[in-house]
Amino acid sequence: MKLPRRDLLLLCQLRKNSREPLTTMSRETRIPVSTLYDRLRHFEESQVIKKHTSIVNFSAFGYQVRINIMVKVSPSFREKFRAHLVNHENVNNLYKINNGFDFLIEAVFQSIQDAESFIDSLEETFEFRKIDVYYITEEIKREGFLSNKETLPILYK
Repeated sequence: MKLPRRDLLLLCQLRKNSREPLTTMSRETRIPVSTLYDRLRHFEESQVIKKHTSIVNFSAFGYQVRINIMVKVSPSFREKFRAHLVNHENVNNLYKINNGFDFLIEAVFQSIQDAESFIDSLEETFEFRKIDVYYITEEIKREGFLSNKETLPILYK
């Protein structure tokens, strides 16, 4: 489904800075404030916008280690494993995936030792068929899709 250009411009502005006033967005997009407001409410009601949130620099308050873990779990443990991760304070994102794995976990820790303890505790508690751990050493790009109005012409109808 392709969106009208004005909707994409609004989404692009929100992706860049969702706290920017609608009056400023109106000046930058040349879309009336009332239209922006109506489209924003429509996006929220139709779940185009899932939630308004902030991207946090975890290392600014001592969480220097980020890891991605891909796991294939024994079928008898899948739901228990999923529930455990959903409620774990270090798990930032959790995805169900395919291609030989069941879950992709992104977790944040203060130290490598904390990350290793987390992995060890998972291995002790759950029966894994396969596990791959990747330490994130540098964030190169994050949340960049649909945040640059120069790339919009290929997306709108």
